[in-house]
Amino acid sequence: IARRQRQMCIRDRIYVALEGGRGIKQRVAAWDYINGTRADRIKFRLNGFTLLSDIDVATFIDAVSAENEGAAVIIIDTLAQATPGADENAGKDMGLVLQAAQQIAAAARGLVILIHHSGKDSSRGLRGHSSLNGAMDAVISVERNKLTGRRSWSVTKMKDAEEHCRVPKAHKEGDHSLGQLFSVQRRNKNTLTAEGLQRLDEIGFVWDPRKLESN
Repeated sequence: IARRQRQMCIRDRIYVALEGGRGIKQRVAAWDYINGTRADRIKFRLNGFTLLSDIDVATFIDAVSAENEGAAVIIIDTLAQATPGADENAGKDMGLVLQAAQQIAAAARGLVILIHHSGKDSSRGLRGHSSLNGAMDAVISVERNKLTGRRSWSVTKMKDAEEHCRVPKAHKEGDHSLGQLFSVQRRNKNTLTAEGLQRLDEIGFVWDPRKLESN
């Protein structure tokens, strides 16, 4: 949610499907069916690509610049497949990878999204060197409930925003009454599922508004 009112527009998307690329047609067809529309503004790249190769990065930048007049969103799936032979735990290797991603983002005048896995202990966040998390503008964790099969998203890092849920009722983000939304969640606490309550607790949701007065 933006702090200021901003004009939103749809940008071209480029999906670099390095993992599971053979099944991309089925995934797109499923998306079209569920959403009742066609994903006609997304382009796919299935051939080999590595962020460790200056030639690959330069060629990719040239292709993006030639095919897209405006800004673009580029999804690289996955970081591991885009860095064959790299040591995820080495700061030097990951530094080169992040530099390449920044070059692509600058050339595309947009956003690069890196799909990456957590380690064996998902509570510790991104797998690999700490510079990965440190260099991200935002990190979104996607988890799957093994019992229900449902997936949930949570923001674990947002560089240019508060990382807490101490929001009073009158608080607004742009034209959105975030405080009012939180107030509704507090009133409906008894109707939320156990999973919903757990997710809110994990992000530090403040259930008692009286605690806000002391912050």
